[in-house]
Amino acid sequence: MATPFKAVAVAGGAMSEEQFAVNHLDHFALTGLLKKLLESTPGSRVVNRSSSASDFCKVLDLNGYAGVNKEAFSMLDTYQQGGIQHVGHLLLL
Repeated sequence: MATPFKAVAVAGGAMSEEQFAVNHLDHFALTGLLKKLLESTPGSRVVNRSSSASDFCKVLDLNGYAGVNKEAFSMLDTYQQGGIQHVGHLLLL
């Protein structure tokens, strides 16, 4: 939670901030890989857990936290964004 800034490569060679990649993008990718199996299995479901830190997220930022911007980086804001985006992803399923 709330780790220092570190840029990492993600799928397709794009760059992301590490905390956002681990807390959100990895879960999103795994769910996508399992989606067909989940849809074809009776009774299957996706359980999504998110920190209460997402309750304090004021704005859903779909652009700023997916990229790499060390000057605008905030550990807590990035953690909150990952949490609120978990919830958004779940609603899209």
